[in-house]
Amino acid sequence: MRTEITDSETPEESDYRLVKIRTECETWCGICEVFYRNGEPYARTEDFVPLAWEIDDDRQGAKLLELMRTALEKPVLDGNILPSSETRPKK
Repeated sequence: MRTEITDSETPEESDYRLVKIRTECETWCGICEVFYRNGEPYARTEDFVPLAWEIDDDRQGAKLLELMRTALEKPVLDGNILPSSETRPKK
């Protein structure tokens, strides 16, 4: 799972989205990195994005929190339909 955010990433390649995942007993909602092909989401990270970053980059925390904040403004994706990045099709 990637946690480093670079300025060269664009929303068309990947971004953070709120994802709902249902299990047999519970429904969880969290932020995942979502990957896009032709503007459509086609895969997500297996786990939710952790709220942690390397301490040698003072701006990394602010970037991560901003990506998470914008994820909350977008529609929730169904994680049971969107495959995880462990099983996503190769380009």
